Amino acid sequence: MPTPEQLLSRKSLASRWQVSCETVKRRTREGLLHPVYFNPRLIRYLLSEVLALEADGRSGRLIKNGLSTAEAERHARLIRNRGARKPGVTPPIGFHPEKGNE
Repeated sequence: MPTPEQLLSRKSLASRWQVSCETVKRRTREGLLHPVYFNPRLIRYLLSEVLALEADGRSGRLIKNGLSTAEAERHARLIRNRGARKPGVTPPIGFHPEKGNE
């Protein structure tokens, strides 16, 4: 008979990684973690997946904050482009990006 998979709560995973529960939620939204939902309030994470992520982090496939290299590059692009104009969006009258908001 196979042994049941060990599960971690969001709080215990946050404690294990020494981060906040919000960080665990963010990693879930980013697709780094795949929770098991028993109901909307009962969410668990597979220990085997957590161990695999930790091993990836130690081998250099993940960067320090838990993002994969591709996700980190995407995040860096978003940060760099934060001030860039979006197509079809007109800046307010009197706004000069070179001079700031006058």
